[in-house]
Amino acid sequence: MPVPHANGNIDTYNEKTEVVYGINNTTVTILQFLYNSMLELNICVDNVWPQIIIQIDFFRKAFMDLKSRGSKSRIITEITSGNLLYCKELMGIAELRHMDGFKANFGVNEVNYITFAKLQDKQLQQVIYSNVKEFIKQHHYLFETLWDRSIPAEQKLREIEEGIESYESKILYGSEIITEALANFYNRVDKSCDGYGVTNRLPIVLGSKGLNKILINLKNNGARLRHITEITKDNICYCKKIMEIVDLRHMDGVRGGMAVSDTEYITTANTTDSKIIPHLFYSNGRQIVEQQQHIFEILWDRSIPAEQKIREIEEGIEPDVVEVINNPSKSKNLFLNSLESATKEILVIIPSYNQFVRIEKMGVIELAKEAIEVHDSRIKMMVPSHKSVEQAIIHLKQNDHNDDKIDIRYIEQTDTNTAKNKTTILIVDRKVSLVIELKDDYKEVFEEAIGFSIYSNSPAAVSSYVAIFNNLWVQTELYQQLKESHERLKLQEMQNEFINIAAHELRTPIQPILGLSEILQSKINDNEQRGLIDIISRNAKRLRRLTEDILDVTKIESQSLQLKKERFDLNEVITNILAEYRSQVKKTNNVKTIFTSEDNLFVEADKGRLTQVISNLLSNALKFTQEGSIIISVKKINHSINVSIKDTGTGIDPAILPVLFTKFAKEKLSPGTGLGLYISKSIIEAHGGTIWANNNKDGKGATFAFSIPLI
Repeated sequence: MPVPHANGNIDTYNEKTEVVYGINNTTVTILQFLYNSMLELNICVDNVWPQIIIQIDFFRKAFMDLKSRGSKSRIITEITSGNLLYCKELMGIAELRHMDGFKANFGVNEVNYITFAKLQDKQLQQVIYSNVKEFIKQHHYLFETLWDRSIPAEQKLREIEEGIESYESKILYGSEIITEALANFYNRVDKSCDGYGVTNRLPIVLGSKGLNKILINLKNNGARLRHITEITKDNICYCKKIMEIVDLRHMDGVRGGMAVSDTEYITTANTTDSKIIPHLFYSNGRQIVEQQQHIFEILWDRSIPAEQKIREIEEGIEPDVVEVINNPSKSKNLFLNSLESATKEILVIIPSYNQFVRIEKMGVIELAKEAIEVHDSRIKMMVPSHKSVEQAIIHLKQNDHNDDKIDIRYIEQTDTNTAKNKTTILIVDRKVSLVIELKDDYKEVFEEAIGFSIYSNSPAAVSSYVAIFNNLWVQTELYQQLKESHERLKLQEMQNEFINIAAHELRTPIQPILGLSEILQSKINDNEQRGLIDIISRNAKRLRRLTEDILDVTKIESQSLQLKKERFDLNEVITNILAEYRSQVKKTNNVKTIFTSEDNLFVEADKGRLTQVISNLLSNALKFTQEGSIIISVKKINHSINVSIKDTGTGIDPAILPVLFTKFAKEKLSPGTGLGLYISKSIIEAHGGTIWANNNKDGKGATFAFSIPLI
């Protein structure tokens, strides 16, 4: 028997397969096989062998030796309540898996393969041994396949010990076995049973007194019974009878048959003989049952009540049709025939110029003119934007009678072979629809250019396509508006860019003017000259504020206003602002400024921008208050800080109050640009806050306030 050499190679020069007889010889052969396993040992045995391995000393020691050498041992067997204890012990020395009804006995390692028959009187009479590489390779593959299909021993042990019912799937043959299986299936139904089947299944259910009785008992006990079949003139009498027992629905083209309960699933193949079911597939696997329940619900939702189908058959009502057509010639004829039948309205979408040319060659424009002139029909078309198309539309509208009956929307021309929209849609009188796939837009002939089509006279389907048409109709209008808006936006961007450049150019000379004015004021003693320089300085400051406001507005409208947040004491900022305005307050002797706040109100915000907002609100209050007081108060409310500036001035004109924080909102005679409050609002909103204003209730002055998050 070959064994691995020290260098790890296997001596295979003497390949052979032999049968070993006699208890001693078979035992020695098995032991040699076990000890030859260097890296791994894979064994499949029946449910007797776990006891033999554990109870026979030399077998047990061989497996323990494998484990001590670090070899990988894997065993597949059938775990039962009878060998449960031995399997648990075997799990301590090998990796164990379970497979139902396993009867084969074989083993394979790196260099050997053995197989042996079932024990006779607890004795092994013969063993087949081989070191042929092809045998070894084949049985390695066989073992791996079985290993993947087996389940962990722990799972099977738990099922046995906890009394958990194991799942099974199987195929049953023979009429008696299948009949018994059907009866057992329906007897185990608890709350519900759903199924579908071809028409020749219904006589079986009705013809079997046993099954019929079981179904009636289930119904009487409150079980929900549902069935789907194809109802025809030939089986309508059977369907009426089965409706007394189950909730029945119709679906065209049902094939095969199945039933699914709360816990089990059965299915049969389609047969030509209604009295014979050749085989039956059964499963209680949870996932299989849930999948089939889901499939049934989909079919149930798509089927129609049996009463409706029976009424259609008995009264000769034409059923709703949704047909997929793979014949291009049939699609062409349907397209033309549908147009000829139009009496009220034609809705058409043509996705490309080439498709329009093909349709025009078919005489569609003339058919449309005829529908207008003969039946006074209305036409709405969505066609590609192209000069030739527009000329054809002019021809269609060539007389005054047609013009008000035709409404056209133009869509952008694209490469239809790569575009997402590759369908021609025709809807006639809102009764029929035809949707045609455009397969190859470069073909000249209509039949060669199109793929499959979907024809329907179903009100639901036609209504869906009408809704799609109307949505696309509106979208074309919105697209045109969007295109115009884009052009306006480009113009606005150019204007903003010009304003931005102009504001920067204005700001460049302002700073030297202010700097030189301050130098001149310090060197000139003449009051008249100082007054003139003061006028220059004051207007230069106004111009600087204007350019800064314009730049801020540009940033706001281009959504490029950025905040540089830091943590600071808001009280300190307001105190500094009041100090800067002290000289202006002194000139207005009758105005008193009052500041109230809690100590140390820290916020995380843009310090410069909040200073700009508060300065602007305070400046406005001073501008419109000649006497009285200006009260600045800061309060912490929940997780926000509220800042309010209340004055006793002239108040806000009610006419501009609704638009107070918009651009250029100001009273006619008041100074300023009307941008300050708009900028302030944008800054506060950028902080996640709000700003508001109202006239005081006592009729004296107004209050401006804003709120921002504390952090």
